[in-house]
Amino acid sequence: MDKDQEETLNAIIVNESEKIQSLTVLDENAKQIVISSLKYMAIPYMPITQEFIGKTILNDVEYPLLESKMSQAAIEMKSRFNRLIDSQYDLEKTQLEIQELDLDIEDITKDQTKSEARKSLETKKKELDRKIKNYRLTSIKQSMIDSFKEFSNWKNSLDTLLEDMKQADPEINSINDIDFDSIRVEEMKIKTKRWLELYQRGEELTQSQKIFVFDQIMRDQLNIGNKAKKDE
Repeated sequence: MDKDQEETLNAIIVNESEKIQSLTVLDENAKQIVISSLKYMAIPYMPITQEFIGKTILNDVEYPLLESKMSQAAIEMKSRFNRLIDSQYDLEKTQLEIQELDLDIEDITKDQTKSEARKSLETKKKELDRKIKNYRLTSIKQSMIDSFKEFSNWKNSLDTLLEDMKQADPEINSINDIDFDSIRVEEMKIKTKRWLELYQRGEELTQSQKIFVFDQIMRDQLNIGNKAKKDE
């Protein structure tokens, strides 16, 4: 955990401690039990690590080509990037809403047309709304930290895959040198060959896998027939 993430987490814990004190349904002993659990906030949630990505998600069965692994990794990275941007806008919007609530509270206190009881009630409601918005800010910040972790891991995976491709093909110097358009066709050839081997061993296939296998069998039989005619 880097310094910025640690500071954010500590701020979240302090904020959570203050909110726990406002849990009116709990007695002091119960509140202390809840507060004591905050130390576990330091335990990070289980993000999708680079090792997990390489061994589990971008496996050779689902993505047999380096190109297809890169394509999927790029999709996943873009998803986390969009989540980060969306969260930033959500954060800014919530901060503006808090500022607006502060102005509303100021206007209420200056309003001479309302009774003190009415102004007190409206102020309390606005202050409660502000607490809710501040809690929302805390959640957004934590979500952004988590999203950035996964974004970084997918980006690092892409860097590794690109280096692997450079090693495999000296003509590749950047992603612009990779022919992503042919990925799906080449990938399905490899998968169909594997599914055909499984079918020939009598193993169960999904309906979509069977379609590809039977299509390949028909193609092979057609090729054999054409070759036989040529030999005649």
